[in-house]
Amino acid sequence: MLVVQTPGGTLGGKEQSISYFNWGWSYVVGKNSRCPELASLFGFFATNGVISSRAIAEAKGFFDPFRKEHFQYEPIKDVYGENFLTTLKTSLNEAIPDFYLKAQGQYFSALRQGIHAANFQSIESEAALKAVSEKWDSISSAQGFQNQKKQWQRLQNRYPSHLKRHLKG
Repeated sequence: MLVVQTPGGTLGGKEQSISYFNWGWSYVVGKNSRCPELASLFGFFATNGVISSRAIAEAKGFFDPFRKEHFQYEPIKDVYGENFLTTLKTSLNEAIPDFYLKAQGQYFSALRQGIHAANFQSIESEAALKAVSEKWDSISSAQGFQNQKKQWQRLQNRYPSHLKRHLKG
């Protein structure tokens, strides 16, 4: 198997790898939990450096490395190999964040419909993009445009520095 960074595209006349970090392991404590403190303590326990390193080192383990300690732990190096770990670490450091906005699913659904229309319904790409843009404006308005804008700005701040200059709005 060949391990390489996620391909990207040309930005500013330069080839850029653009990794997309779209999920992560986390524990969530429901607001109606009967034992929120116990649930929180379990989450802290399971994700601390020592315990999570042991879990990740299992050949049929639970998840991939995500903490700094994981990349230094010898048993994890044995399971994953140096090339994979180096590539993963670079990708994580350069990854753009997931599109965490209220109504995320609605935005993606509108985009999916636009892509489908352009690919299979003989609609010009520009018309499909215009329809997606109008739907996104409608979704943003329904969610509260200023709130969505603030969240988008927070996400933009998490982009790697070499990509931030290409963002608009």
